[in-house]
Amino acid sequence: MSDTSSIERILKEEKIDTWDIYVEEAEEYEIQLRNFDVEVTRGPIKNSGYAVRVIRPKRDKVVGIGIGTGSSLEAARIRKCLGTASVGADITHFPGYALPRPEKYPSVRIADPKIVSKAETVVKDKTEELLSLLKESKKVLPTFGKIRTYNVSTTIANSEGLQAEKKETFFYIELALKAERGGKLAEYWPMISTRRAEDVHLDQLVPKWTRLAEDTLSAKVPKTEKTTVIFTPQILSEILPDTVGFHCFGSSVYKGVSKFKRGEKVASDELTVYDEGVHDYALGSSPFDDEGVPQSKTLLIEGGIHKNFLYDAMYAAALDAYSTGNGLKLPAFSLAFTRVDSKYSLLPSTQPTNTAVKAGGMSLNEMIADTKEGIYVEQFSSLSSDSFTTSFGSEIRNAYLIEKGQLSTPLKGGQISGFVLDSQSGKADGLLSRVSGMTDEVQMAGRCIAPYVRFSGIQVAGR
Repeated sequence: MSDTSSIERILKEEKIDTWDIYVEEAEEYEIQLRNFDVEVTRGPIKNSGYAVRVIRPKRDKVVGIGIGTGSSLEAARIRKCLGTASVGADITHFPGYALPRPEKYPSVRIADPKIVSKAETVVKDKTEELLSLLKESKKVLPTFGKIRTYNVSTTIANSEGLQAEKKETFFYIELALKAERGGKLAEYWPMISTRRAEDVHLDQLVPKWTRLAEDTLSAKVPKTEKTTVIFTPQILSEILPDTVGFHCFGSSVYKGVSKFKRGEKVASDELTVYDEGVHDYALGSSPFDDEGVPQSKTLLIEGGIHKNFLYDAMYAAALDAYSTGNGLKLPAFSLAFTRVDSKYSLLPSTQPTNTAVKAGGMSLNEMIADTKEGIYVEQFSSLSSDSFTTSFGSEIRNAYLIEKGQLSTPLKGGQISGFVLDSQSGKADGLLSRVSGMTDEVQMAGRCIAPYVRFSGIQVAGR
């Protein structure tokens, strides 16, 4: 499937001049748990497919772009795919497009050698380790679990002579942990996506997960007030890419919906943010984006000042800019909700790679000790953020009250809400304008590479 020559031959026969091809092959292994038992073992599950885009110039910069997909390289199937793409190119109108030409790609590590060579063994070994550690806890039980690996190979070719290939891996764990005492139930739902299995340190994580589940049995509802909160890198991964990322998109600038202008203050002086698409083993990293443009590291915010926008090939052409390597078929991976083995069928659009926040100058323990009163939030029930308005909010699922610089009462319930960016110019009421500390180490979590961040004056609705 990775050989594009049969598709290219028929493109030539059909006299289609401007095109690109995206081919994807994936192999998955998975174990599902029910309590302490292995309920399902699956794999290898193989899936492959391709997409062909046809691009037709119309007037000025306007182009028509159509996409056709398939999973068979039979000539009749390829011709049907190209027919669908050609119809789409005839009836659509986009603001511009320029196919990337061959370039040298950056070196970035995105594949775990162990998953590449022994994926089934990795899944089984991690499952055994997980169950062994969970059995050491007498009060917390797993009700459901999923351990999964992916091996994914991608090939991109286009009519400008570009040929690019990559191999990447993903490792995923999802668990539901239940604690019970005196007829009272509590739970904790960890979900982790990484490139490498070795980055999931179960010997450290499982004791933390079981403690969080147990502590929630005695959790209280926080009081209603404006207070200091500390968010984990995982929480930031659920907020920043969809908000800061959106307002940095060239597509948002073109449509007139971006809140950002170069050189304007948009956040606290402490905050510096990058779109970092070449960080080794981060989920959104790659030598090239889904259009074949080299991924890169782009400064978005420096010392609270907005610096640059992100572009895919379409909006770079429309705005007389250069693609920053952010033409992606999906937001950088969230394996809990998105299958990585079928994204070939989607059109690329401007998306963040990895949203990276520059570290601060204190350890997490020092940050907590430096906080007189506040809330340390480990997990929300279902955190959502609106890209356009940047509003966010959710019910607290697992948290701790901070009193006199120490974690004290477990908290659950109540809601934290607000806006990520200032609601209007000159009014510093957004989350990013209320940064009051960051840890000196960053973690890869979802679509973020970030420290723990402390925010002051955040609204909590509780009892």
